Amino acid sequence: MDGLNYGTRYFFREFAKGNPGLDPVFQAVNVLGSIAVIPGVAIALVCFLLGRGGVRPALITVGIMLFGFAVLEGLNVAISPAQPDEPDAATFASRAAFLSALIYGLVPFVFGAGLTPRRRIFLISLCIVLVLAIAFSQLYLRIDYLTGVLAGWAWAGFLLLLWQQLTADALKPAPG
Repeated sequence: MDGLNYGTRYFFREFAKGNPGLDPVFQAVNVLGSIAVIPGVAIALVCFLLGRGGVRPALITVGIMLFGFAVLEGLNVAISPAQPDEPDAATFASRAAFLSALIYGLVPFVFGAGLTPRRRIFLISLCIVLVLAIAFSQLYLRIDYLTGVLAGWAWAGFLLLLWQQLTADALKPAPG
C-alpha cells in the first residue's frame, strides 16, 4: 500500500511542478468537498426531505451522516499512523472523499425522484464528476493518499446502500 500511496503522491507532485497554473483550480474544486460547503448541501437535503413530509427519511439521513462521520473519525484516530513531522498528514480515510461521496451521492436519490430520466442521468453524472474532481484535487494538492480516498469512497458507498435500504419504502411515489 505504501508503494501505491507514495507512487501517486510522487506522480502528483511532479505533475504539479509542470502545471503550476492548476493549483488555484484544484484549490477551488477542493472547497466543494470542504466543511464550508458540504454541511450546506446536507442541510438542503434534510430540509427537502422534511418539506416532502419525510420525517423518517430525514432522520435516517441525519443519523447516517453523523454515524458515518463518527466512525470515520474513530478509524482515523485508531488506525492513522502517527506522523509528528507532518501535523496535517493524510489520515486512514479521506474526510473530503467520504463526505463528498456521501452527500453528493445522496443528491440524486433525494432530488432525482421527480425528474425525467434524461435530467436524472444528468444529475447523477454531475454528482459523479463532482466527487471524482474533489478526490482528484485531494490527490493533486497532496492532502490525502490514494488509499485514503478509496477508503472514504468505500465507507460512503456502504452508507449510501444502507440509506437506500432504510428509506426505500418511505421514498416510494404515492400511487396515483
